[in-house]
Amino acid sequence: MVKLKDIAERAGVSMMTVTHALRGTGRMSEDTRRLIREIADELHYLPNEVARGLRRRETKTIAFIVRHLSNPHFALMAEAVEEAAWKAGYRVYLCQSSDRLEREEEYVRTAISSKVDGIVMTPVQEADHRHLHLLRKLGIPYVTIGHRPDPDNFPGDHVATDNRQKAAELAAHLFRQGHRRIVVADNRDNSVTSQRSDGFVEELRRVGCFDETLRIREKHGQKLVEEILKRGKPYPTAMLLTQPFAAIEAIEELYRRGMQVPDHLALACFDDFPLLARIQPLLTVMSQDSAGMGSLAVELLLKRIREGIPSTFETIVVPAQLTVRQSCRFPSQELQADKEER
Repeated sequence: MVKLKDIAERAGVSMMTVTHALRGTGRMSEDTRRLIREIADELHYLPNEVARGLRRRETKTIAFIVRHLSNPHFALMAEAVEEAAWKAGYRVYLCQSSDRLEREEEYVRTAISSKVDGIVMTPVQEADHRHLHLLRKLGIPYVTIGHRPDPDNFPGDHVATDNRQKAAELAAHLFRQGHRRIVVADNRDNSVTSQRSDGFVEELRRVGCFDETLRIREKHGQKLVEEILKRGKPYPTAMLLTQPFAAIEAIEELYRRGMQVPDHLALACFDDFPLLARIQPLLTVMSQDSAGMGSLAVELLLKRIREGIPSTFETIVVPAQLTVRQSCRFPSQELQADKEER
């Protein structure tokens, strides 16, 4: 069995440094911490409490490692995960990675040490998820939601929305409202927003009204409005956004400049949360079933806990729903770059 001493010798550091690196404590460079963890993974090192618990019994606990609880999409999902687990007789350890790979790795290790029966997670957008190999080696099932680690290198069960297809449907709705000059907020922050941007573009190309000059590589609503006005006439009549917070920023920036949605510019965005049904104007959105995704992920995880890890895995696509409100009407007035600011 691999010991801390073996890792220390390979890394050229002390055993105390190895201990701190694996626990996420102590002061050292991130390069050193990463090197030690890579060596530990390579040697298949297991903490003592995990090694003793390889002959595991059910603890009736699962972990949910979520990217950001401040995001309503993930908060609704977390509620659903907890509720579904509770009804099945399981308790949930809730962990927030804050979109940091090293924190996600540490929570996976902590979950292993706590002998959870399985893990649901919304992975950070990174290519390297080697900590998932450790889960597979230990026979601990996991289900990912949203971002999908490379299925060739990190095979596993997955729950997602059909972002590309549903983004295309949102673009088609704007086209049906008479819009032809449509800005695409081309957000390439991660695989999910990239799929949405691609869906927007593909549909606009299909109906013959895509304009490359109206594809703007920007995710912030305020900067999008500034860029549109800076470019001048002919102005667009509508804008597609990959996230609701960008839409709210755009509404605020237009209002600050004395303009409104949809009187001067129509907006539609992907994703929804309860507050959007109270913000004026009421936004037309493609609503993800955040709670449904969480519930289905738990259902799938519990199936793996009962039946074991299969040779082939499932991908569940949860449909999103177009919610038509007030923000896509064709503008009655043109945008004005020199409009007096409020």
